[in-house]
Amino acid sequence: MSDEIKPAARTLFFNRLRREGRYQKYLAVLRERSGGFENKVAWNKIAPTVMKEFGYEGPKKEREIHATYLASKHKGLLAEQLRAEKEEIRKERVVENYEDALRGLPNRASSAVEMEWIRAHPAVSRLDRQKDQTKQVILTAEDVLLPPHGPAPSKYAVQALQHWVNRPGKFFEQMLSEDKKAMVESEVAASEVIDDLTEVEQLLLSVRQADAEPEDSDD
Repeated sequence: MSDEIKPAARTLFFNRLRREGRYQKYLAVLRERSGGFENKVAWNKIAPTVMKEFGYEGPKKEREIHATYLASKHKGLLAEQLRAEKEEIRKERVVENYEDALRGLPNRASSAVEMEWIRAHPAVSRLDRQKDQTKQVILTAEDVLLPPHGPAPSKYAVQALQHWVNRPGKFFEQMLSEDKKAMVESEVAASEVIDDLTEVEQLLLSVRQADAEPEDSDD
């Protein structure tokens, strides 16, 4: 015989009511009909009737219901554990594939090529398009080797992309700043070209004017 003390059938019933969210309602009905817990005689007398109204099945049936619940709970835990193990295996494979994809890349390419690849990558906007933006974006081997605009030019470009995909706001802020700087530099360069052309035109004009003036005669 087992030394395990089995819980009382009514305890199993009360636990069932708690799982179903009906225990507080059961207590409210019992309290109303008995006049309160302080009136223990009335409480204990009325309790069996109220328990039956709330679905009490008797000791044998309640133990069967509890056993079914435990079996279902155990099955659910096993299923959840299996899902967790499969997800862990999937993540490990993703990491392995990702690292394999990086191995074949050069360490660095030109900064301009790396930045153009990052800017054009669809993963840059992935966080903004997620429903759950608290979940970080993790690059995969496909992001490294098979994006629409071509494979990664270097390991550094991939590492930089992994950083920026979870900080898209700061990334685009930096890109706008660099674009603005490039625009200003282009305008300055264009202005300098115009100034140079103006100087050349003035020089040519002075040469033409000098050629047009008559030479002094020695006669």
